Amino acid sequence: MDRAIGKESLRGRAAPAPMPARGRPQASLLRLQRIAGNRTVAQLVARSATPPGHRTLARDYLADMREKSMQDAKDGKFRDPAIQAVYNRYGPGTEAQRLGLWYLDSAPGAAPDGVWRRFAWRDIAADAALRVFDPTLFDQGPLNVCATAATLNLEARHDPRGYGALVWECFTHGTLKDTEFNSELLTTTPQPGMAVVDWMLMSAMQSRANDSYTFNGRPDGHAGTTSKQERWELKEYAGAVETDTIRTSDDEDVLPATWKVNDLLSRYPNEVEVMIRLSSKVLQNPDSVEHGVDHAVTLIKPVTVTLDKTPPGHRYPAPTVFGTSPGVHHATKGKVSADVFTWGKIMTWTGTAHQWERMVWAFDVAATRKGIL
Repeated sequence: MDRAIGKESLRGRAAPAPMPARGRPQASLLRLQRIAGNRTVAQLVARSATPPGHRTLARDYLADMREKSMQDAKDGKFRDPAIQAVYNRYGPGTEAQRLGLWYLDSAPGAAPDGVWRRFAWRDIAADAALRVFDPTLFDQGPLNVCATAATLNLEARHDPRGYGALVWECFTHGTLKDTEFNSELLTTTPQPGMAVVDWMLMSAMQSRANDSYTFNGRPDGHAGTTSKQERWELKEYAGAVETDTIRTSDDEDVLPATWKVNDLLSRYPNEVEVMIRLSSKVLQNPDSVEHGVDHAVTLIKPVTVTLDKTPPGHRYPAPTVFGTSPGVHHATKGKVSADVFTWGKIMTWTGTAHQWERMVWAFDVAATRKGIL
C-alpha cells in the first residue's frame, strides 16, 4: 500500500539555534547562592568591590564551594531534603545521575527565584530529580507534544546531568541552550494534570522547535513536529551528533527498515537513539482500520519479529527471531513485539507483522558518535 507522506498531520518547522555558552558569571553566583546562602554571596560580592587580592579570594572561594558541592553530590549528599529523599530512595545510581541531582540541589532557604511567575523551584525540583532516575515519567498529557516527550526520555536516559542542567537553565534564565523561547509562557499557568517540570520544559522546547506558530502551552496550541524537527531536537537536547530518517513509503518497506534499526541498536545500544513515527490508533488497538501517522514514541530495544520465512539477503541481529527457510516472508502470519516509551510509561506492543507494517511510518535514528549511521 502506498503512503501519502505529504498528508502527515504532524506539522511545523525547526528553528536553528547556537550552541550553548556555559559558565556565565551570574550563573555561578546563583549556584553559590543555592549552595551557601544569601549571606555568603553578599559577603563575597562586597569583597569583590575591594582591592584585587580580595577579588581573587572571592573567586577562589566560589570555585572551592562549587567543587565541594559537586563532590558531595558524587558522594550522595545533598542540601535540599526533597532531593536527598529522592536519592535515598532511588540511589546511588550512576555518577552522571548524581551530578544531575547536583544541578537541582539548593541550600534550604536559598532556592533560585527563577523567571517563571506561576510556580516556584519547590514545585519542580523533586519531580525533576525523580526523572533523573526514572526517565519513563515524562508525560505530555494533553499537550500533543509526543516527540518532545520522547526526546526528554532519551536525554535523561543518555545524559541525566544534561537534563538537570536544562531544568535549571530553563527555570532560572528562561532560556534553553542559551536561546530564548516564547516569553508569554513565563506568565502562563501550568497545564492542569501535568507535572509542572514536564509542562515547563515541553512547552519551552515546543516553542523553539516550531517557529511557524507561537506555542502557548495549551492543548489547543500548535503542537506536533516533523521528522526534520525531531532530528533537530535530538541534536539540540539528546546529545546526537548525526541523524537520519528511514522512511517507509510502502508497507513492504517497514520490515527491512526494522531490521536496519535492530542492527544499529544491537551493535550500539548506548550510542544509538531511535524514535518511531507511527499511528496512535494502531498502537493502542492493533486491529484498528485507521492508521494515519499522528504520534511519535521512543524505541527502547530491538524489535522482536517472528516470521515463518525470511527474505533473502538480509542480516537479522538478535533478539529478532526468524524461520530457518529462506524465501518470501508472510507478514500476515508473522508476529511482532516492540517495547516503546510513550505517555509516561513503557508499553509492549504486540501484533501481526502486517499490523506493524500498517502502524509504522518512519524511524528517526540518531547517534551520539559520528561514523555510526
